[in-house]
Amino acid sequence: MRKLTLFALVLATLTTLLAAGSSPARADAERWLHVRVLDGEDKVSVNLPIELVASVLASVDSEQFRNGNIVLEDQEFDPALVTAILEAAVKSKDGEFVRIEEGDDVTVTVHKKKDTLHVDVKDDGEVVQVEIPIAVAKAMLDGGENSLNIKAALEVLGDGKGSTLVTVDDGESKVRVWVDSSMEGI
Repeated sequence: MRKLTLFALVLATLTTLLAAGSSPARADAERWLHVRVLDGEDKVSVNLPIELVASVLASVDSEQFRNGNIVLEDQEFDPALVTAILEAAVKSKDGEFVRIEEGDDVTVTVHKKKDTLHVDVKDDGEVVQVEIPIAVAKAMLDGGENSLNIKAALEVLGDGKGSTLVTVDDGESKVRVWVDSSMEGI
């Protein structure tokens, strides 16, 4: 199950990175990245203008992120699987592509509904949900072999409407990541 959870977390991370940048924001509709973490009585709220985050990401050059692309080589999962799922999502009608069930406690599903790719992981009471707009998934496929074009995907996401990208609920803490045009992220 560790690889399945890792795969879902990689998709969640990709989505968060997608939310973290965009084409330059228009003055009348500045975009914001929001992250909320609720853990018992503790609460963390992060509200960043996407333009700021995009500037920081533009300076990143590492083995895993280079030239606006996330490199999928040397991971614990098959990069071809990520690409195949995204390609299927772009080309397919609404429906479920993947369902993995391990016992009574673990379920992983990948499905498309209304121009959005959904990845849902339920593992022993923990729930991770990732939503990737199909237009963003399509843009990511322009990255070449074993990489995803985050720069192109960011441009598409920056032009889109606000939406929740990642939610995590482990029964004790909750995390939500989303993009909208509100500075406060209400």
